[in-house]
Amino acid sequence: MSVTLVFILILVLGLTSMSEVTRKANYQLLCLRRNFRKFNLRSFIAIYKSTVRPILEYNSSVWYPLNKNDRARVEKIQQRATKLVPYLKHLPYENRLHRLGLSSLQFRRDRADIINTFRIIKGIDNISTSQFFTFNDTNRTRYHPHKLYPSLSKRKIGQHSFYSRVWKPWNDLPPKTFLTDDINRFKTKLAETNFQSKSFLNNL
Repeated sequence: MSVTLVFILILVLGLTSMSEVTRKANYQLLCLRRNFRKFNLRSFIAIYKSTVRPILEYNSSVWYPLNKNDRARVEKIQQRATKLVPYLKHLPYENRLHRLGLSSLQFRRDRADIINTFRIIKGIDNISTSQFFTFNDTNRTRYHPHKLYPSLSKRKIGQHSFYSRVWKPWNDLPPKTFLTDDINRFKTKLAETNFQSKSFLNNL
């Protein structure tokens, strides 16, 4: 099977999965509207994080939305959900997220990509590192020891691959982030670096 065909199959499966994810999440959100007359901040956060958001994040590295319309389609589910808290519904989406202590789904997908990269490289997941990544051995003294070689794909479908998404933000992380093999400590260090995703406001 050619590499191009593999990429096409991944793209098709990703689009199919995204449609299924948004369908399930919208249905779950509808159930919340029907079964709860009013939310306060604490109850909304607890219920949303345990019912709707897990659907929107499960296996997101596979069905990662590739274009602006798809990203907006997924993000709008959380936009509508945050309006279930009556005294926040008049606020802009970004302000609602701040009041609720939530991040955009775009940010969380990009963060999940970085965490999955760490899991693969550190051997936490039973996946062959060489099948996913090509390491750049130059300038090791200036960068962390797991620097990835830049993606050179010229095909549009390759430019949206997992590798193409992660190599630059991964290489930009400071060396101290990698002084651990523990996933939870890595997450803490990642938060300390003030990891920046693509601004979700520019993707809606």
